[in-house]
Amino acid sequence: MQRKPKSYSATLMDQIPIKYLIHQAQGLQQELGGLHSALLRLLATNYPHLCMVEDWISEEEITGTLPLLRRMLLTSSSCKYSQQQLQEVFRAVPSSGPRLMQILEHLTLLSASELIPYAETLTSNMGLLLNAGVSRRVLQTVNTLWMVLNTVMPRRLWVMTVNALQPSAKLTRQQRYTQNDLMIDPLIVLRCDRRVYRCPPLMDITLHMLNGYLLASKAYLNSHLKETAEFERQAQTISNLGLAGQPDTPEVTREELKNALLAAQDSAAVQILLEVCLPTGEEQGGGAGSLLKGIRGPVRPAGGGAGRGGGARGWPAERPA
Repeated sequence: MQRKPKSYSATLMDQIPIKYLIHQAQGLQQELGGLHSALLRLLATNYPHLCMVEDWISEEEITGTLPLLRRMLLTSSSCKYSQQQLQEVFRAVPSSGPRLMQILEHLTLLSASELIPYAETLTSNMGLLLNAGVSRRVLQTVNTLWMVLNTVMPRRLWVMTVNALQPSAKLTRQQRYTQNDLMIDPLIVLRCDRRVYRCPPLMDITLHMLNGYLLASKAYLNSHLKETAEFERQAQTISNLGLAGQPDTPEVTREELKNALLAAQDSAAVQILLEVCLPTGEEQGGGAGSLLKGIRGPVRPAGGGAGRGGGARGWPAERPA
C-alpha cells in the first residue's frame, strides 16, 4: 500500500516557540538529562537559520554579567510602561523622541522573555522610525531591543519585521507575508522601504533576517526534495515491480534544480546589496559619504550567506534629516 510519510504541518511548527524552549531546556539540563543536546542536534539539522554563530555570540552578550547587573537596577518600584503607552508615543514620533527614548531605555532593563509582550508594538511601528527627525539614539536602542527579542522568538519576529518595513504602497494594500512565503523567496526581505537602505540600525536588522531566510530556504528545499523523492521512489517501485532498476534521473534533476535555485538566490542577494551601496544622483553631490560608509560596513561579506561584516559598526553619529 502506497503511503506518504507523515509530518507536522508548517502552521503547527510556526506556532511552537522553538528558541524559547531551547533556552528553557538549557537552564534545566540537570533535570532534563541529555534532552538539551538532543534538541540542539535537531535544531541544527532542521532549523539552521536558528543556529547562526552570530546569534549564539549575541546571546552570550545579552545574558552576560553586564546585562544582569543592569536588570538588577530594575526594582519593583520602577516605573512600568504598557504596550498602549508605547504605541501612543510611537504615533507622535518624532516630536515624542525624548519620551520614546525614556520608555525604550526602560525596556532594555527587561529580560528577553519579559520583552516578548512588547514585540508586536516595537516591530509594527518600525516604519515610523524612517521619517526625518528621528534620532540615531532611538534607532540604535530599537536595534538593541530587536536583537534581544531575536534570542527567544526569531521566526515570528522576522515575519512581523518584514511586514512592518514594507513600502507604504504595500502596507496600504494590506499585503502580508507569511513564514512560508519568506522561506520560499528570501529576497522578499530586500523589497522593503528604500529608506531602510540608508538607515544603518534598521539595515543591520534587514541583513540579519536576509541571512537567516537564505539558510531557511536551503533547509526548506532540502526537506521538500527529500519528501517528494521518497514518495515518488515508492510509487515508482510499485509501478515497476518485477522490472529492471530504473535510472535515478528525476532525482538528480531535482537536486540540480535545487542547487541552481539556491545559487541564484545568493547571487541575486549579493547583486542587490552591491547596488544598494552605490550612491544615488542626489547623494553623489550631497555629502552623504559617512552614511554610505555606515551602510557598506554591515553589507561587507563575512564568509556566509549575504554576509554581515561586523554588525552595526561604523554607523555615523546622526542621520541627515
